[in-house]
Amino acid sequence: MENVIPDKEHQFPAAGEERDYRQFPDELENDKHVLFHGTAARNLRSIVEDGFRPGDELDSVSFANNSSLALGYACKSRVTATDCGCIVA
Repeated sequence: MENVIPDKEHQFPAAGEERDYRQFPDELENDKHVLFHGTAARNLRSIVEDGFRPGDELDSVSFANNSSLALGYACKSRVTATDCGCIVA
């Protein structure tokens, strides 16, 4: 799998129920070739440098068809209240 370096960063707009908690512009959310992965922000560098790989804590890597599903994983993966989550598209 070829590594792709993100060319654009979107801040969480805290999209709520009116957008079904989808965090990205519609052009990404509606693109059938785009998948989403929610994780702790501390994992982003490793993902960019080494790609998506299972690690010591995980047996597999999963992806979602929309960011609202990945948002749950981004939030769950935070260890502390000051820890940040992120979604990779």
